Amino acid sequence: MEVLRAESLTKTYGQGASAAHALRAVSLSIEQGSFSAIVGRSGSGKTTLLNLLGGLDTPTAGRVFCRGQSLYDLPQRQRDAFRRRHIGYVFQFFNLIPEFTTLENIRLPAYLDNRNPDDDLVAEILEKLELADKIDRYPAELSGGEQQRVAVARALAQKPDILLADEPTGNLDRQTGCKLMELLHFSHRYFHQTILLVTHDMELARETERLLVLSDGQLINDWKGEVL
Repeated sequence: MEVLRAESLTKTYGQGASAAHALRAVSLSIEQGSFSAIVGRSGSGKTTLLNLLGGLDTPTAGRVFCRGQSLYDLPQRQRDAFRRRHIGYVFQFFNLIPEFTTLENIRLPAYLDNRNPDDDLVAEILEKLELADKIDRYPAELSGGEQQRVAVARALAQKPDILLADEPTGNLDRQTGCKLMELLHFSHRYFHQTILLVTHDMELARETERLLVLSDGQLINDWKGEVL
C-alpha cells in the first residue's frame, strides 16, 4: 500500500540564467512499512527531496501525496498539523529548543498536538540511546552527538507513521551510529513505520530495503532488495 508519492517534484531557486535547480521532476512512490535510503553526492538534492516529501518546504512544481492527502493543497496550519500527526523528522542540525531540557524537547511534539507523551516508550528510547542520565540537561550542556540522539529520540517518541531522517548518524561515532541504526530497525519492525533515510554512508544505506540514488537533482537509480 502506498503511503507517500511524489509527482514531477521540482524545486528551483532564482530565475533565468542564474536559476539553481535543486530538484528536477522527481517522481517516486514509497510503500507503507518500507525502509528506504536516499544517497547521492553533496548538492544532489537529497535534503531538498526529504523536506518536500515531509511538507517542510514548498515545491516550484509537482505534487506530494501523503496517505492520499495532497500536502501542498492544505493551508500551512493544516499542513503543519497533518505533519505532526503522521510524520516524524530527524533534522541534520538537531533543531532542539535551547531553553528546554532533553526530556522537554522529546515530549514537546506530543504537547503541540494536544496529546500526552508515551513516557514508557520515551524511557525505553532514552535507555537505548544512552540518554537516560541526560534528561535534565539543556542542549548547550550536551555534545553534538548527544544532541543528535535527542533529536532522534524526539522523532521516535511520537510513533509516527512515517519517519524522515536527514543524516541521523552524521555527528555520531561508528559505534553510536550503529546503535542508532539498530533503534531505527527496531522502530521500523515494532511500529511498522515507513522510514526514509538520507545518508552519505553506503554501509548504512545497504542495511535498508531500497536505495534511491540522486544526482544533480534527478533520480537516476532505484534499487530494491537483493539488488543491494
